[in-house]
Amino acid sequence: AASTEQAQGIEQVNKAISEMDEITQQNGALAEEATSASEELATNAIDMNQVLSFFSSGDNGGHHEMDTPPTSPKPHAAEPSPLTQSAPVPESSGPEGSDDEWEEF
Repeated sequence: AASTEQAQGIEQVNKAISEMDEITQQNGALAEEATSASEELATNAIDMNQVLSFFSSGDNGGHHEMDTPPTSPKPHAAEPSPLTQSAPVPESSGPEGSDDEWEEF
């Protein structure tokens, strides 16, 4: 009776060790996949930076530091921008010239 219990205990220990070994191998394979994926992402990031540098402008060869926003020239105060000037509003010629479809908000 004691030898049967001992044999069953050894069998359970062997089964647990086999399961642990299988899980360890799976973890190793997942770690290799994660390493490969991170290397591929790093390569993609480098490639993307090179492609996006085409769209950059400036005196530094098309490369901007990530932590400094691009600067734009300051408009002169004496010269108003054409976009900020208001266009002349035509005067209404009375009720017959008004358009009743428009509403004020």
